[in-house]
Amino acid sequence: MEKYLLILLFPLLFASCTPYRTHWQVLKGNYEYINGRYQSAAVSYLGILEEPNGQDEVIHYNLGNVFYALGETTASEDEWNKALGGADPELQFRTLFNMGNLYYELSQYRSAFESFREALILKPDSKETKRNMELTLLRLGSQQEEDRVAPAGGSVTGDISSEEVDRILQYIKRKEESQWVSQHGGDQESDGPFW
Repeated sequence: MEKYLLILLFPLLFASCTPYRTHWQVLKGNYEYINGRYQSAAVSYLGILEEPNGQDEVIHYNLGNVFYALGETTASEDEWNKALGGADPELQFRTLFNMGNLYYELSQYRSAFESFREALILKPDSKETKRNMELTLLRLGSQQEEDRVAPAGGSVTGDISSEEVDRILQYIKRKEESQWVSQHGGDQESDGPFW
């Protein structure tokens, strides 16, 4: 009986230690988020930020995701901006990708384009980011066409012309095709090792 009691108390000992407590709260917040209990997840993440730890950027990213799921666009944008201060390129990529999606949903196509562009700089092989950037460019181009046809007001989206949108999309297409050809080079055989 004492053996089982020790086995049950062992996880509690780790949960009470500061470094393990932080990890435990992150896991708890992630579990709550996955199961759709966003408010509980936010409470877990906010509890972590109350104490000094080395994971603030990750927690801000997670909080941004929670607020986004709750429909709190301003709060999610604020949290994601805090997450961008970290040095981890993967975290920066994910944050910029999420921000691009947020801006796209808010019809802020210029900001969405910039977020996707910065994300592609960090991870140029992300097909999903390229696809989202292409959709954003198409929307940006059609929005500018509508602005030209409309009699009043200036263009809010900037000064990207539809020709420039087409040029960028053609450039992306050429890069994708050349990457596909170079990766799958057909019948050519190499004497060297295949990497």
